Amino acid sequence: MDEDFKPQTLDSNLQSPSETLISIRLLDFKTSLLEAIEELRIRRETEINYEDQISKIVVEKQELEWQKETLQHQTDILQQQNKEAMAAFKKQLQARMFAMEEEKGKYQLAVETKEKEIDGLKETLKTLQISKYILQKKLNEMELKKVTTDLIRSKVTSQYRVGEENINLAPKEKQFQELQQKIRMEEAISKKVREENTQIKGEKLEILSSLQRVQELLQRITQTNIRMESELNALKEEYQVRFFLIRQAATICYVFFKSRAVKDICVLFRTFDLTSIAPSAP
Repeated sequence: MDEDFKPQTLDSNLQSPSETLISIRLLDFKTSLLEAIEELRIRRETEINYEDQISKIVVEKQELEWQKETLQHQTDILQQQNKEAMAAFKKQLQARMFAMEEEKGKYQLAVETKEKEIDGLKETLKTLQISKYILQKKLNEMELKKVTTDLIRSKVTSQYRVGEENINLAPKEKQFQELQQKIRMEEAISKKVREENTQIKGEKLEILSSLQRVQELLQRITQTNIRMESELNALKEEYQVRFFLIRQAATICYVFFKSRAVKDICVLFRTFDLTSIAPSAP
């Protein structure tokens, strides 16, 4: 195009001033027209670049939305699984605790019944022993007193009635022998009572041993309940931490990609000066 202008420039030196002015204005118009065309081309290219960048940003935004929806779906699934697992575990724990409490109540009732029976037997045995001791003591005192009185009386009257004394001593000796036999029987009864006391003590020790085993079982049940509650709390904390981390990661990813897209747009707008590509005033 410059080659086309060279002959015209040479010819303009030979033309009149009016023609020269027209040629200069025409040259200025052509130059302005070329500049406007170039500006329009640059503007068009810039718009195309903007459209490409905006399309990429829209695609990235859509991908971020999909990722967010996926993460939200995974989070909802984890929450639902967590709720179901917690509900099942809690239901199982409640069932086991209910069974343990029921068994504990049975053991406590059995222990209380045995304790009441032992206390009743002890009181009855104590009362019988006291009554027997008192009665036996009175009986022995009365028998000894009677025998002593009879013997003294027999000895006093023996000086006057020797024959009668011999006759009367025979029943007294027989009565004394019967008294000795009663004493031996009482000793045998006392021995039997002591054996029964020993047997009752053995049964008491056995019941106390059973009670101790029941208490140990209750203690193990309590420790199991505490351990299961601790595991339940640990499981709750683990699910809460996992849910928090997933949610935080999703938020960070969304904010990161969103801020990155906005930053790319700002950099793109800063690269191109819109005033430089604005259309020239007529």
